[in-house]
Amino acid sequence: MTENEVAKQIVDAAYRVHTSLGPGLLESAYEAVLAYELEKRGLCTVRQQAVPIVYQGTRIEMGFRADLIVEDKVIVEIKSVEAIAPVHKKQLLTHLRLADKRLGLLIKFQRRADQRRYHAHRQRHARLISRKDAKIANKTSPISDTPILREKPTPRRSEAEPR
Repeated sequence: MTENEVAKQIVDAAYRVHTSLGPGLLESAYEAVLAYELEKRGLCTVRQQAVPIVYQGTRIEMGFRADLIVEDKVIVEIKSVEAIAPVHKKQLLTHLRLADKRLGLLIKFQRRADQRRYHAHRQRHARLISRKDAKIANKTSPISDTPILREKPTPRRSEAEPR
């Protein structure tokens, strides 16, 4: 199986995992399930493989670990973040260079944008309700039973006061 064929299997498996589990889990959860899915497809998968530095014939363990190495051809780095940072790309490139591999996949699992908007809207609505209830219920928050502090209205300047 070529690197590209392995990569197609990995991408398909990652899509299935993401649609099944949904967003918001830790990277380790996606990693375990993706490794299981790839092994189910008959691909040899190694999790958390150490990637040492070889310097002048000496093997130096730096603590670099590739999330998955599939068929000893493709390195897979899994991220569960809102946005991929340059350091994530650099991490994958470092693993590829040190492991002497040609192909790596940086797979990002994240929430969909519409879910973030719904969550923010729901929070905003909850705050408004709690403030309204707080005015009615003796100026305490029904959620935490703590008093709500309000700013005092600023006094209006009278016509006689100089500006």
